[in-house]
Amino acid sequence: MCQFAANLLRYHHYTITQAAQEVGIPDVPYFTRLFKRTMGETPSQYARKKAIES
Repeated sequence: MCQFAANLLRYHHYTITQAAQEVGIPDVPYFTRLFKRTMGETPSQYARKKAIES
């Protein structure tokens, strides 16, 4: 789930809200907690870091 959302943030430039909804979690704060627990950083930190790398 979080890897798919990470791909949406990185390659498709989805917003955090769009990525959360796409993986079936309409509650953005909950999605953010799950993403951070799995990926080690918040969705916004991940997207910002990946945007700089590209």
